[in-house]
Amino acid sequence: MVFTFLLPGNILSFLKSTPEAISQIVSQVYSPDAWIGVYSNFPEGYVDIPYSQFTESTDLVFIFDQADGNTLIGEVRGDSLCVAGNMWSQAILFATVRLGGNTADLELVEFLNSSKVLLATGVAKKNGIFLDVELNPVALSDPNKIMSQSLRLGLHPHENFSDDPNDDLSDVAGKIRPCDPTVQTLPK
Repeated sequence: MVFTFLLPGNILSFLKSTPEAISQIVSQVYSPDAWIGVYSNFPEGYVDIPYSQFTESTDLVFIFDQADGNTLIGEVRGDSLCVAGNMWSQAILFATVRLGGNTADLELVEFLNSSKVLLATGVAKKNGIFLDVELNPVALSDPNKIMSQSLRLGLHPHENFSDDPNDDLSDVAGKIRPCDPTVQTLPK
């Protein structure tokens, strides 16, 4: 009988704590915050580079700087995007972390005339500080198969890039710039 009088209060208490509980479960199941950081093929000072087998033939840098649930938002930078047919040396990166937290489905996109253009899709696998990426060009011509290779990158030693408004990442990822349509290969 007493339980009947307590039930409405317990239901309201449950409804109020549900969003926090869901957030906690998502963070434990998907671990999106573990992905936050800058991944490049030259994370000097952080890992033993000769034994890490990073992809030397890429200048692409993956930056994950926001996590919401199992969704990550960031960017990819590098002149390889220009050679592959993009208009800028940067693309927006959306990632959906799969159950377990160590694999994510990737989308590289650009917005042109208020329309979302899918440049490439792919899969990233995170193993500690390593990020293994497989990309598949969609709207990029990619004549030199730059975007079609497997990439192995490492977490850069800097932390919290997005917390410093003066850090434009140019020392790690290069400046964002429009692409020169006459360039067909990466500079050596």
